[in-house]
Amino acid sequence: MKMMRRDKCAVLSLVLKDKWFDMIALGQKKEEYRARGGYWDTRIRNWFDRAEEADVPLVVEFRRGYAARAQRTAFLLDSLLIRMLNRFLHPDWGEPQGEHYVLCLGERVKLVEDGE
Repeated sequence: MKMMRRDKCAVLSLVLKDKWFDMIALGQKKEEYRARGGYWDTRIRNWFDRAEEADVPLVVEFRRGYAARAQRTAFLLDSLLIRMLNRFLHPDWGEPQGEHYVLCLGERVKLVEDGE
């Protein structure tokens, strides 16, 4: 597993329910989904802008719930797609119908704070 300093990458933090977190952490689910719309359009655009300005890799960090000490796992972003579905492609992964972002996950990384 590759170690990466948090300040040397652009991190998109996402909170997940236990089921989805477990599937991602075990490598069973290789994509995460977010609906297209003002909130996620802005958040994803800002994430890409931060990475481009600093010339750093894009990392998706997942947290199991909102607890301060929640379990975390992180992956390099392999690709970002916009998918429009009228049927479920991956219903067992929680993929929504309609237009949505697909965050395709690459290599697992361990994020470390400066000084660790």
